[in-house]
Amino acid sequence: MQRISSNMTLAYKIFFPTFWYVFMGLLTIYIVFADPETTPLFNTIQAKAIFVALFLLFAFIIYRSFVILLRMELDATGIYLSNYFKTYRYKMEDIETITTSRFLFFKVLRIKMKEKTSLGRSFKVLYKEVYWEEALQSFPILQQKTS
Repeated sequence: MQRISSNMTLAYKIFFPTFWYVFMGLLTIYIVFADPETTPLFNTIQAKAIFVALFLLFAFIIYRSFVILLRMELDATGIYLSNYFKTYRYKMEDIETITTSRFLFFKVLRIKMKEKTSLGRSFKVLYKEVYWEEALQSFPILQQKTS
């Protein structure tokens, strides 16, 4: 089996969001329920509402950017996508398109399936360029699907 995902996928998918949600969530709860005399910076309802709104905004951004990432491996029979709790196998023929993109220093594969699957119709995978180039050479069907 050939891994495509970057080693940092686990950190970006599990560790970073968990720590951020826990620590910023606790800070948000503290700010909302703290006595105004102990937190003079956040003593108005508007300041508390802005902090809660920013927490929710960044929680949504982190979810849409990192939590949806999957781990991807390939072999001759198909692709294996994992959310680190369950692994799903799909045939290469079921892939409609594969698109590569860059966002800042992230390299992301967007895999779109022909039909809806257990994980949805499209997936995002944080990939390592060396692994992806090897996969394209090993599996010619991937070159046909890549745009």
